[in-house]
Amino acid sequence: MPSLKLRDGVDAVEPKKFVIGGLVVYTYAGELDPSKPLSFVVVAHPRCLDYKYAEVLCREIVHAVPNAICATFDLPNHGTRTVSKLSNEDWKEGNPTHAQNMLSVIDQAAAEVEMVAEYLPSYIGVLAQAVSNKTAVPLVTGVSLGGHISWKVGVGRFGASGNNYIKGIAPIIGCPDTLQMLKDRYAIQVTGGSDFPTLPPNAYQDRVDLIGKPFPVLALCGADDTLVPASYTEQWAKEGTLAANQIVYVQPKTGHECTPEMIDMLCDWINGLANRNQ
Repeated sequence: MPSLKLRDGVDAVEPKKFVIGGLVVYTYAGELDPSKPLSFVVVAHPRCLDYKYAEVLCREIVHAVPNAICATFDLPNHGTRTVSKLSNEDWKEGNPTHAQNMLSVIDQAAAEVEMVAEYLPSYIGVLAQAVSNKTAVPLVTGVSLGGHISWKVGVGRFGASGNNYIKGIAPIIGCPDTLQMLKDRYAIQVTGGSDFPTLPPNAYQDRVDLIGKPFPVLALCGADDTLVPASYTEQWAKEGTLAANQIVYVQPKTGHECTPEMIDMLCDWINGLANRNQ
């Protein structure tokens, strides 16, 4: 997928590193005021890339959103955590276990995102203050694989063990129904592909209807995306009535990429949630 480049005028804020749960977590922030709404965003990168992709998005958010801090890290089997490059590829690229690899990475990464979101305040005093003051607005966003992970965090928010800590998700070119997406991809990429891999039972509980729930969602898609078609998100939006704080935007003439327009919409959305938290 196209690389993400920092736009002109956006500062290359240097990250501060923390080790949390064995993960190297990179954080980006300007001056923070815990007495005001503080946007705290965990950002997940795409498949086959690493935290440096998400770093650009973190810097864009910190530049455009007042009183914001972002965090990112290498996802399982990516970047410095890579143990098998082939396992990150799809069937077309010769990986026979693409479905199992992707779904298990999504599950693991979603748990790690939630862990980082909950533990990072204990490492950063001003963020801990904001959480204590109830001025912190913890959010999750991500691109492509990171978008799937964002959806998974949203699903977990209303699961049996869900909590109220994460206040919204913004999946970018992600899919709310990764299982169906992978089944469709299998049928396209595997000649005579009719025997989809056997998966654990919890993989089939991947989708929970967030429609109409009091939970902010900003889903950004490309109209010409053939890898993660917008139709999955559009179908999700048709299954009920979107809540006022749930937005689906399909950008015309756009493929599988995170565009400047999507970044602007993301930053406006984060800002809007912070303002409503006053």
